[in-house]
Amino acid sequence: MPTIIALGRQFVGDVCYAPVWWYTIGARRAWDRFRERVSEGNQYLGWSVWTSNLFTPMYHQTDLSGRAISFLVRLVEVAGRSLAMAAWLAGSVALLLLYLGVPLLALCEIVSLAVGLPVVSFTGL
Repeated sequence: MPTIIALGRQFVGDVCYAPVWWYTIGARRAWDRFRERVSEGNQYLGWSVWTSNLFTPMYHQTDLSGRAISFLVRLVEVAGRSLAMAAWLAGSVALLLLYLGVPLLALCEIVSLAVGLPVVSFTGL
């Protein structure tokens, strides 16, 4: 019998501590992962390299036409990579918000079921 009581206390303690962990230590880890994900996106796309070298002539052509062509080519590259980086950033933000929002949504659903309110439907039916 003492073992069952000890297991019950452990279970209740874990259930009560889970939200605290989720929004403290877990949120910090999620934030760190978000920052890593954005940094990985920058490394993968090379966005900061292209923006820092926007005015550097390609193939060391320092005449006016070489600089103009280099600038336009890099401007197109930076524009495309900026769109890709914005999509990468939007996906990373969505994952972070999903991590922070799912427990709140679950809690709202549990409370609405306990109180007898209608359940939130995402199907539109």
